[in-house]
Amino acid sequence: MQFLVFLFKMRGPFNNMRFHKTKPTIGSVILLLLVVLLISACESERRFDGKLSFYVPADASLIVRSHDPKDIISELENNSFLRGYERSDSLPGIAALWQRFDTLNPQGESWLSFTPSADSLLNIGLITQVKSIQENDSTAVDGWLTALRAREDKKLELQTDNGPLFLQLEADVLIATTSAALLQKCLDGPGLGSQQLEKLAASLNTDKAAVFFKRGLANEGSFGRGWQGVSLELQPDGFGFYGVGQTKDSTAIWNRKDLGLPSQLALANIAPATSSFVVERSYKTPVDTLSNNVDGSLATQLLDNSSSYGYLEGPGGKALAFKAIDSLSFQEILNTYASEKDQFRAIKRYALSDTLRFDSSLYPWLSQVEATGFFRLEDYFVFSEEPLASEAIISSYRNKATLANRSDYAAISAGLSDVAHLRIYGQPERLRPYLSDSATGFFAQQSQLSPQQEHQLMGLQYTALDGVLYLQGQTVLPQAKQTTTGIQELRSITLESSPLADPQWFTNHRTKGKDIVYQDVENTLHLLAYNGKSLWTRKLGEPILGRIQEVDLLRNGKKQLAFATSSRLYIIDRNGDDVGPFPIKFKDEVTQPLAIFDYDNNRKYRFVIVQDKDILMYDAKAKIVKGFTFTEAPTALAMPPQHLRIGNKDYLTFPLTDGRLLIKSRVGKDRVKVNSTFAFGSSPIFEEGGNFVFISGDETKVSIDTRGGISRKELGVEQGFSLVISGKTKVSLDENLLRINGRLYELPFGVYSAPGIFQVGRKRYISLTDLQEKSVYVFDTNGDLLPNFPVFGTTSAVIGDANRNRRPNLLTQSDKNTLTIYEF
Repeated sequence: MQFLVFLFKMRGPFNNMRFHKTKPTIGSVILLLLVVLLISACESERRFDGKLSFYVPADASLIVRSHDPKDIISELENNSFLRGYERSDSLPGIAALWQRFDTLNPQGESWLSFTPSADSLLNIGLITQVKSIQENDSTAVDGWLTALRAREDKKLELQTDNGPLFLQLEADVLIATTSAALLQKCLDGPGLGSQQLEKLAASLNTDKAAVFFKRGLANEGSFGRGWQGVSLELQPDGFGFYGVGQTKDSTAIWNRKDLGLPSQLALANIAPATSSFVVERSYKTPVDTLSNNVDGSLATQLLDNSSSYGYLEGPGGKALAFKAIDSLSFQEILNTYASEKDQFRAIKRYALSDTLRFDSSLYPWLSQVEATGFFRLEDYFVFSEEPLASEAIISSYRNKATLANRSDYAAISAGLSDVAHLRIYGQPERLRPYLSDSATGFFAQQSQLSPQQEHQLMGLQYTALDGVLYLQGQTVLPQAKQTTTGIQELRSITLESSPLADPQWFTNHRTKGKDIVYQDVENTLHLLAYNGKSLWTRKLGEPILGRIQEVDLLRNGKKQLAFATSSRLYIIDRNGDDVGPFPIKFKDEVTQPLAIFDYDNNRKYRFVIVQDKDILMYDAKAKIVKGFTFTEAPTALAMPPQHLRIGNKDYLTFPLTDGRLLIKSRVGKDRVKVNSTFAFGSSPIFEEGGNFVFISGDETKVSIDTRGGISRKELGVEQGFSLVISGKTKVSLDENLLRINGRLYELPFGVYSAPGIFQVGRKRYISLTDLQEKSVYVFDTNGDLLPNFPVFGTTSAVIGDANRNRRPNLLTQSDKNTLTIYEF
């Protein structure tokens, strides 16, 4: 500059000189060039533009603008979501570093910069107006501002109880940093970058804290290089943000010709709830990167006939998904390259004749899967390498255990717009690179996810319109691990042969949990452990009549299986051995399932065998009970006899095929005389209000009191009406109208199994299955459908606490050779 002033003062003699038309000398040319360069250097010298962002260091990884930096740091520190991240031992936390700035007590607009240093330490810089500073008299350091102003160079190293601060006063701007090196970087500033920062800042809500970060992912996920800014919405159990960026970078995904208009992205409807990463991108066809590729490959045709593609990492592995523009046409394309392989949970799976591959330079997400098969869910065609991946996705979809059914998904979706070009869901740790690659370095070192945050879900969304990139993000802290899905599929058990009847729970007296018992179509009886391990098998030679029942024959807490076949009465222990002197073999055919009476709940059982009209009652020693005199009915029995306790009396019911109902005492004598006949259906007899109640075959409700009085009520219901009563719980089903203790729940139209009532601990549950749609419903006694039901199942279900963790387990079949256990 002094040399330029010297040249300026010498301009007089030059002006008086006469110039002749002679060739310029080399010296004069050099002198002219030197003057031009010096003038240019002078003009490019940084000049403070009145904006605090002028002093933000160029290499900052993260920048925060706030009108109350102390509060924003406090909110960051106390945020439930961020508290789930544990600070590592190698680096101090942001809040701990900020304690050094307590002495300064900034109150107005301030800019904070976060910059990792070469030794991996995190440095913080504060830029604020001096008029916004209020000295904190409570500290041991007083008068630092006076001392700073008194220094000629306006620099000061201030020692605080939490470490040093390096201060610089530039006019009325205070710059404070946690390192001397960072202070110099602040003085150097971002140069032209400050203009971009201010432009972004002007587009954000000034009432909210603004966060700025750099971007530069060199792959298909590249969202453009340079600064992007968001307004931060801190909530007690999470945070959200919205902001803008630039799309001018030619490397960004937003500059492809196939971008099109933003659209609805619905991959969350089929992605498993426990997926760690899900991304979906919309586009218009033909796809830009394949527009010159006319090889007709399957990859080309899939992209050209879909409106979006996605990639997910789920519990069973990785998979690709394409949303078809026209599902029938899409399937026709695939039929040329594939053939039907099998079905899983009633969903067809296809095998590809050749492995499906994508170019990693064009489609890094898609190239991560070399697909060998596919299946269809809604409008999405899903491709995977391994069967486990397809099974996990189909199971989650069938059970409604998808991202869209997570308890935190609704809150996250509410923070995102309905349409977008790109949407990403996943665990925050997995999504960090899509927020800021430059910030990822020190953030990844700064914190790690704590165990209680394993089920955290974050949603990110990007939309590009008119040269502007709009960013949105939202996350909330789950209430508990289970909230990822209210029900969990614990395991599927593949059977060697199909069950003949619905599988049942059987109490394991050793673990107090449940094992699984069933008879297969070859009449072999199986006992499986809860984990699916076969404990024993036993060939019976004939089907079991009715259901298997539990008894404690020896009255020692050890349970046995009790049932009848057409020729035998069996009592089998949990090792698969007969309990002597059983079994009892009969010459004549047993015509009804085994009835078991335990009059006083003291495990002094009576086993009743029906052979047409003959009635045989045995005790625990396989001896005929001589005191029971009713050994032959007038006609054959229409259903097994039952024992009911009404008041302090015992009643034994014997429905006959001629329509009569005989009600006897313990010893077989008439206790109630019923002077009428009935058209018995499949309904058993229940006790309700001190009366005998059942539904006749003509759908009439019959009620008989203990004196033989009869009342009939035509229900006006469809054939197949079901009634189940257990204690104070009463359940009826008329087509799709389910009533639980008088409360109506309207089910979808379907073909339903009879409802079942199950006791687990102190709670009762009602279950029934839509056999057409293969959906299992579970309700509580208030008539409320439990969260995330129905789940997939093809048969009636049974409910019990199988693993003794005080959570109910549901057992059903998912196909003819597969058992499935759920926990809820």
